[in-house]
Amino acid sequence: MTISDPTVTLNKSYDGKTTASVVVGTLSGVLDSDAGNVTVGATAAYDNANVGTGKTITVLYTLSGSAVANYVAPASKTLTTGSITPRVLSISTPSITLSKIYDGTTSAAITSSGTLDGVLNGETVGVGAYGAYSDANAGTGKSITVKYTLTGANAGNYQAPANYSVNNGVIEKRFTVKVSLEGLWNSSSKSLNKCKKWDDKLQDVVDKYAGDIADTVTIELHCTTYSNISFSFRSLELHQNGTITTDSLSIIRLPASISGSYYLTIKSRNHIETTSSSLLSFDGNSIDYDFTDNVSKSYASDASFTPTKQVDGKWMIYAGDVISDTDYPEINLGDLYEIFNHRSSLTDLYGYLKLDLNGDGFVDESDLYMLFANRNIYLSKE
Repeated sequence: MTISDPTVTLNKSYDGKTTASVVVGTLSGVLDSDAGNVTVGATAAYDNANVGTGKTITVLYTLSGSAVANYVAPASKTLTTGSITPRVLSISTPSITLSKIYDGTTSAAITSSGTLDGVLNGETVGVGAYGAYSDANAGTGKSITVKYTLTGANAGNYQAPANYSVNNGVIEKRFTVKVSLEGLWNSSSKSLNKCKKWDDKLQDVVDKYAGDIADTVTIELHCTTYSNISFSFRSLELHQNGTITTDSLSIIRLPASISGSYYLTIKSRNHIETTSSSLLSFDGNSIDYDFTDNVSKSYASDASFTPTKQVDGKWMIYAGDVISDTDYPEINLGDLYEIFNHRSSLTDLYGYLKLDLNGDGFVDESDLYMLFANRNIYLSKE
């Protein structure tokens, strides 16, 4: 018996099976007396179920009917142009960290890739996600594209989900500042001492802040008209190595929208307000300023004294401005009397006190001596 060529669907999407779709051809060679009593059927199968091209499809024939015993089914037919394409997967919306601080890379953090949909039962396919900003520069309204990769024993038979994109990403500018406070400086460790607070349970002073945080400070950005404060960053962490950071970060968080040039002012609770000697440009991706490496970094309002104090090769912010009794930063006799009249031995007050210049939890003679040495220092920037 012979049969005309079958119609075989030569490609399909991966379904974990070897079956191929086939429409049987026309059977020839059946005797007229057996017409209607012999029919032919066909099945088609790929050589395996995996994704690929140039795959072999074999068509097999079977006969049925009351006269089938008198006939032999046609020979099988083989095709070598079959293909199985990867099964396309979908995925739920990923969780993206939409902002970061400038680090020179385009990488964006993905906290959850999402849940895959479309994996056949019993098969092992996992997914990973990689997020990338459109560019590495600081800015707002930035595009973040998430691309997916598949893992697992059966990953080769699947196509990763389509990329996912958002357009509200933010890269904030990188801002680092370093200062040293004279009162907290430890010449032995060459670092800042940690400020103390009073512990009622222990009846003693203990560290005010955790880790290596010495104290907190405020940073202000002033435009060319210095009396105008353009931006203020309060309660920043001052670490023992002199770096200033936003809470739990390694740098100061600075909005990406800030641009232009500003004077940089450092304020602490009992050291004199100190300002950069020149305007700093905030137009770039990173802004770095170190008050400790050169006296010229700080504004000097009077040539008769230096704007910062050199100790152990570093330039320190003067300790002693404990009261604000003038229109500009000044250490004077008023500050001296304030400490003298509020010594812990007189007030029985201990701990995190503004009058405690060296941060040891006590207002005493050591604070007086330090302030006396700095009397009549003023740093007007008006």
